[in-house]
This record gives sequence, structure tokens and C-alpha cells, in this order.
Amino acid sequence: MRNRRKYIILAVLFSLTAVLTGTSLLTGCKKNVGSITNIVKYDVSGYVLLSETSAAIGDVKIYLDTASVTTTDNTGKYVIPKLKPGSYLIKAVKDGYTSGQYNLTVSTDGAVVKAILLKKLAPAVTISTTGGTVTATNSTGSTTGSTGSLAIASGVLTSGVQISVTSLGANEVPKPLDVTGNVVSSSVTINTNDPNLNFTQGVTLTFNLIAMQKPGDLVIVRYLNEKTNAWEPIDNAIVNKDGLTASVVLHHFSTYSALITGSYTATIGQSISSQVVANSTNFNAQYEWQSVLEYRQNITNIIDPVWLYSTVEGLSSVAFSTISYGTTPSITKTSKNVSTISTPPADNPDGYRNYPKRNWELVQYTSWVYNTVSVKTWSTTSSGYVTTTVPSWYKSCFFVWVWRPDDTYALPKINTLTPPVTYVIVDAHNGGIGG
Repeated sequence: MRNRRKYIILAVLFSLTAVLTGTSLLTGCKKNVGSITNIVKYDVSGYVLLSETSAAIGDVKIYLDTASVTTTDNTGKYVIPKLKPGSYLIKAVKDGYTSGQYNLTVSTDGAVVKAILLKKLAPAVTISTTGGTVTATNSTGSTTGSTGSLAIASGVLTSGVQISVTSLGANEVPKPLDVTGNVVSSSVTINTNDPNLNFTQGVTLTFNLIAMQKPGDLVIVRYLNEKTNAWEPIDNAIVNKDGLTASVVLHHFSTYSALITGSYTATIGQSISSQVVANSTNFNAQYEWQSVLEYRQNITNIIDPVWLYSTVEGLSSVAFSTISYGTTPSITKTSKNVSTISTPPADNPDGYRNYPKRNWELVQYTSWVYNTVSVKTWSTTSSGYVTTTVPSWYKSCFFVWVWRPDDTYALPKINTLTPPVTYVIVDAHNGGIGG
């Protein structure tokens, strides 16, 4: 009777966000068993990267919940040792950059570690006691794709201050921001050289909306509470007469996001190909895959393609190398998203369960992920809201760790999902995986 196949499969929808190290049992993890308590612990490793280029950022302070625990090296890597199973907030902070964070769940099976993306702050502007307006820009000061502006009336300030307003895409917003039933239209980070600055009279933040809304309607606004690291509600913004902006009065600076009604869905498409990327005799293999976002032509007549790019990237946790127009998916090579499997360390020789006489292979599958972004848009023609739905797709990888090299590699059917998702099939064993 044929031995039952045993394997572990993971739906890896976060090509830059899942980080594999040579000491890992699961993504970015190394298992340690305490000699006295026998409690399983993990060394969790990850990376902090520049959102615009994916370049490594060194000397970033890493916080575990509220405690500073380590800093990144010159490759952007950090390691948090011996974490027990549980839930944690991982936060990255460096002067001159936006902050980044995500919720980490460590279980007895390991953990999925996400790369933290930071963005350089926009150039600061001096605002005097007579007031002024600061337009949100990117780190170079360009107003292209600006997500809003900050207006300060005369007399609000008692002295001149330096204010920076940085445009953020949905992929650059610190996680987790609950967008259930909505999508992020616009986000900004506001910084000043006086961190205790507050405004009794208030200042006005105006968001540039991604889709027209009915003048006078309300737009949900959330801000990131830097003390609790949680997103909290404030007063809703009011849509202005132009229908393309919405304004809200603020009394302090933080990171703010405007949400409009919409949704995001992703469905796994047909598998394209499979290949063995490592095995028990060669696990120094390096592999890469495509990360191109494509969507149908004439999309610019409906919705901003840069916004679509950042929204899909933010919601799916995939790091794209390019975006393109098209009517059918096509393959584009990139070296942007690369992970490496390396030899288990001497102090953990069974890190990959590489027992003698028990060979394994790591098989990479590729398939298309089809997704749609829907946004509620005000129609001046019909004087009512219509739903604008934009289809797009990207290429995703699945990695199956197979213990018997003579197994048939068949990709199980996976239905609609909310990424990222980890699937463990049949009798799973701990093993290194990459994404």
C-alpha cells in the first residue's frame, strides 16, 4: 500500500512580507525548546524596508508591544529571540521616517513575519503665526499624487513651527487599520519639530478623495494613537462642494486616513507551473518570482492606477515591482522579491527535519490571483451613487514541502480568501518555507 503523502502547503500572498532565515522552522522563525519548562519558543526575524524602493533601512528601533527590544542591522534585519506563542505588536521607529507596525501571532506551528515598510518624511515647511497651508508631498517634495493638505489659520500658532505633511499610500499605512466595508482613500502623516504642539482652535486637514462623493456627505476618518498604537475614530470629514475633497478639523498631529465605502476581494486562479527550488541535498537554493500588477485598459478613465496599485499591495500584502495596463495577464521577471533557504544551524541540526534516509523537496507553484477593488462613486449624471469595480490580477507563489521526492505534486483547490492566509493540509510537519 502506498505511503500516505505528508506535506505542508502555504498560500504565500506576501512576497516581500514573508521573510525566511536559515534558522527558521516556519517563516522567519527558529524553534527553541526550554530544558526546564519545555515551552516552545521562537526566534522571530524580519526586515524593515523603504517603501518606495524596498531598500534596507538600518539602525531602526524595533519595539515588542511597548518595549524597545532591538535594532535593525545594515541589511534591515532584526531578530527578536525566544518568543512564546501569543500575540504581539511589532513596531519600527526611526527619526526622519514614518512609523510602521503590524500584529504578529506566534503559535506552536511558528509564525508569519511581515516586512515593515517605512517612508521618508516629506520636507518640512515653516509656518509662522500668520498661518499658511502645507500640501502633502512625498519624501522628495513632489506634489504628484498628493493625498491632501493642512491649513492653519492666522493666530493659531504662538510661534513659528516646522511642519511636514507626508502622503501615504494604502501600502504605507501602519497596520492594522480596520477597513471592513471600506477602502482607504487617502492617508497622511503630519509631523512637527514640537511634538507637544496642540491646537485649541483647531487646524483643517483636507483629504484628496480617490472617487467623487456627494457634497455634504460624511467620510470616515481614523487616526493612529501613538500611545496605544491603535487606530481610533475622530470626527468625520465633510465632503466639499467639489465632491473630490473632504475636510476635518484636527487638534493634534498624527497619521490620519480617510475611508470611503468599497471592498477588496481576491480569488486564487489556475496554477501556472511548478518547480523544485530546494531539496535535502541542496538547500542553498535561491528563487524569485514575478510581482506585476495588471489591469484592463482605459483604467485611468475610471480610477487612479497609482491608488489601485497601493490599495492592492496594502490589502494583499504583496510587494509589486511594476504595474501595467493590459487585457490578459503576462509574465514579467523581477529580482525584487527573493528569499533564500540555507543550511540549518549547528545548534539546531533538525531545523528542517533533515533526517538521514528521509529526503525532502520544496516545490514552488505559481498561479494567478484575481482581485477586484470596488468603490462607491457619486454620479452627477444620475444624481446617485454607483459602484465602480476594477478587476486586476497578480502572480502569487505557493510552496509545498514534500517529504517523499516521488510524490505527485498536485495543488489542492483553494477558494476565495482574505490574504494573507496559511493553509496546513493533512499530516503536516514543521519545515522551512519561503515567500
